Amino acid sequence: MKTLAIIAAVLSLFAAAGAVFLHARTYVEPWLPVAIAAALAASIAILTSRRRPLRALLVFLAVTAVADFTLLTLNYTLAPDHTDTPVTATIVARNVRTSHPTRRIGRGRYVRDTSRKTYHYEYTLRLPDGHTVTRATNPEGYRRLRIGRHETVHLRRGPLGWTVIR
Repeated sequence: MKTLAIIAAVLSLFAAAGAVFLHARTYVEPWLPVAIAAALAASIAILTSRRRPLRALLVFLAVTAVADFTLLTLNYTLAPDHTDTPVTATIVARNVRTSHPTRRIGRGRYVRDTSRKTYHYEYTLRLPDGHTVTRATNPEGYRRLRIGRHETVHLRRGPLGWTVIR
């Protein structure tokens, strides 16, 4: 029974990470799919966890994560091709994030490893309605980026009515 609970917890964490990934690519207020998933999770938690408040809370959180991921995945993958709308977006910013890996030098002591850096090249697009989208690129593409240049972004309407950025 403990093994099953650990597997369910790990899967719900992966579902939560996938939901965060899909929230960035779906044109919807973040509270809406989470509220739908929470309503489903509340009913399941009440039915399955009688007189155990901690268990009910854990079931609620796990089912919310999985239901949110499922809703967003269905909307993203089932978006039909005939609803594809090309939109011209403007590049408004470009930035490079640098991360420094750490290395262990003793018992519980970590320092920055300055011998190598990891660069993350990103640029921000502004869609015609004011929303912004951040995308990653490679170093060659980053050098060619110019602020104010236009790029085509494809939007599709999913079966749940939420627009998906492709």
